[in-house]
Amino acid sequence: MSDAHLPQSTVWQIMALLGVSYVVYTLIIRWLAKRHIRALAGRLGINPAEGDDQSLLSGIVRGKRVRFAEITTDISEADVNSPDFDSSGDNIPMLTRLLNSSSNRNRNSKNIREQWAEMAVAVNSHDFEFALQPETLETKVREFFGETEVKVGDAVFDRRWRVDTSRRETLLALLTPELRAKITQAADRGGQSEFRIEYKWLCYREKGTFASDGRLRRCEGMLDLMFELADAIEVAVEADHKL
Repeated sequence: MSDAHLPQSTVWQIMALLGVSYVVYTLIIRWLAKRHIRALAGRLGINPAEGDDQSLLSGIVRGKRVRFAEITTDISEADVNSPDFDSSGDNIPMLTRLLNSSSNRNRNSKNIREQWAEMAVAVNSHDFEFALQPETLETKVREFFGETEVKVGDAVFDRRWRVDTSRRETLLALLTPELRAKITQAADRGGQSEFRIEYKWLCYREKGTFASDGRLRRCEGMLDLMFELADAIEVAVEADHKL
């Protein structure tokens, strides 16, 4: 019995159809995200960002600068696109370099791209950095092979989150029991999410895009917590600098 094969012309037609479908899907996702962002701009009373490839919305809300962006955590591109990047790497903060290096190492240098929806608040964090990531199989494997993390002494919080920071005592001072509970409760309402400081922005991220109006409204609903957390960071950092 001879094997049946599709004609080469049919294979090319299928590939072309898949390519066109992907382009159309991408355009629809971008259109939905921009539509939802315009609605958010009206609710917050600020204008959509112009001339910025990543920030979809940026402005002053209740006296603090906020931005909403869609980012891709392709490590090789993330560092290059950062306003603090230089080719020597000297301007990339210590914790950011550590996390990015670890991510590349554990993924065998594969170019893995993940799409995130981000809401960020500008914060005067000086050289303080931290990252709160959900405990996953990957983080547990990293710990098994010797990577350390910060424990805050709250069994529920420590089981839920992997904590990395450039200054442990500052982090412990700002993560009060009340804030820990609010962070966990807020994250439980969304999908895969994380908190971190990068380049003096306090960021909340959810995996996905703002094509989901539900995701955008969850990020909008995080504003009160993010403002409270930003204030706590600035107080803790200032107290640490006075010592």
